[in-house]
Amino acid sequence: MITHVSVPLRQYGPFRPQIKVSVPLWLALILKKQGKCNIVAPKWLSSSSLRAVLESERGDEIFQALPFHYVEIATDLCKHSRGDLQDWSSIYDLMENVRAVRHSKMHSGLRGLLDVHALKGVKLSNLASLEVSIIRKYMASSLDHFYLSSQPP
Repeated sequence: MITHVSVPLRQYGPFRPQIKVSVPLWLALILKKQGKCNIVAPKWLSSSSLRAVLESERGDEIFQALPFHYVEIATDLCKHSRGDLQDWSSIYDLMENVRAVRHSKMHSGLRGLLDVHALKGVKLSNLASLEVSIIRKYMASSLDHFYLSSQPP
């Protein structure tokens, strides 16, 4: 039995059997790999919640609010905590569908910016870390191009 886990500037515990304790995901995964805990998935990571998010993503141009690292969290939990997730394969498939729909929505919005005849913008609120990293290079080069074209010759 583990009583406490200490890391610089923080202490987690005490841990007692069958008592729920909130810890960071990294610690929960370490304890899970050692066979010392069960992980309770966040509420947004259930089949019903993900189905609702997927339908909203498909029906609306606005990105639905999800945790900033939702892809990484879901992947880690589906990979290392399958036994603790109810219907983990369905959850994984729904997450992939949500990610694909968001990716497609992001690309179609950015493609709309290329149309010189359309005065259009794209709303990129509620993007996740993976999605930000995908568009980072495009946005940086676009801003450089805009800056250079706005400078007098």
